[in-house]
Amino acid sequence: MELMMVCADPLAYSIFAEAIGGHAFYKPLRTVLFGIGAAAVVMALVSWEARGRLSVPRWLAFLGDASYAIYLVHITAMGVAARLLQMVAFDSLPPYLLAIVLSASAVLAGAVAHVLVEKPVIALIRGQIRRRRLTTEPSAH
Repeated sequence: MELMMVCADPLAYSIFAEAIGGHAFYKPLRTVLFGIGAAAVVMALVSWEARGRLSVPRWLAFLGDASYAIYLVHITAMGVAARLLQMVAFDSLPPYLLAIVLSASAVLAGAVAHVLVEKPVIALIRGQIRRRRLTTEPSAH
């Protein structure tokens, strides 16, 4: 808790400065203050989780596991979704709804890539590493 309190001021100040016209705020300083505050929040949350004071929902842990796959496919997925929307109702969607649909398509495509590609490839590589260790380790005899 103390860690969050120490860095809450820089985070709050940088967010407030951005809200009231961040262009007038010295950008490198804003970046440093925001970075320190955000890092402190992450550190506090990780610390709470390690102590058992915070539990992460399974769906959120899954999205964390799938984050690299989401990163890899999000541009393509959003482009495909935008093309499909353009064919049916792209012009009629309000911008906020369009952003939600495109973001959801990116997350969904990344989650599918994680389950169908990333996890099997990781399992395959881990199996090969285990087999290699078993065959290259000297026997204890």
